[in-house]
Amino acid sequence: MLTRTICFVALLLPFTLRAQGGEKQDVLATVDRFFAALGQSDTTAIGQLMMPGSQFVLVEERQPRTVKMYPRDRYLRDIAKHPEDRLVERIWNIEVTVHDGLATVHAAYDFHVNGRFSHCGHDVFDLALLNGQWMITGGQFTMRVEGCPPSPLGPLK
Repeated sequence: MLTRTICFVALLLPFTLRAQGGEKQDVLATVDRFFAALGQSDTTAIGQLMMPGSQFVLVEERQPRTVKMYPRDRYLRDIAKHPEDRLVERIWNIEVTVHDGLATVHAAYDFHVNGRFSHCGHDVFDLALLNGQWMITGGQFTMRVEGCPPSPLGPLK
C-alpha cells in the first residue's frame, strides 16, 4: 500500500509543480500590471488591481526610521497628483510564494522618476485569489535614497 501511495504521489508531482508555476506566473503578472499602470499614472488600472481597503506600508530607511501607512484611496490620490511624471519601478531577486489562494511577492527594487534615479528598497506584495483573479490586498516597501547597491538590471533605458 505504501509503495502504491508513493508511486501515485510521484506521478502527480510534476502536475502539481506545473500548476504552482502557473499560479506564480499569474501572481507575478498582476504585479507587472501594477507597475505598468504605475508607469502610466493610470490610477483606474491600479485601483482595479487593488482590493478596496488595501493599504501600503512605507518604511523609510533614514534617521530616525519612519513608518507610514497609505490606504488604497490615499495612494491613488497621490499618484493622480502627478499624471505627467514617468514612474518606473524595476524589481529583481523575485520570490513568489502561493498557498491556498494567498500569495506574496518579495523583491528588491529601484525607482525612477522622469528617467532619474529616486530611491531603492525592498517590496513585499500580498495578494489573494478572488473570482479567478489575483488581487493586491496590500504590501510593504522600504525606501532608501542613499547607499543603494547597483541594480543588476543595469541603467534605466
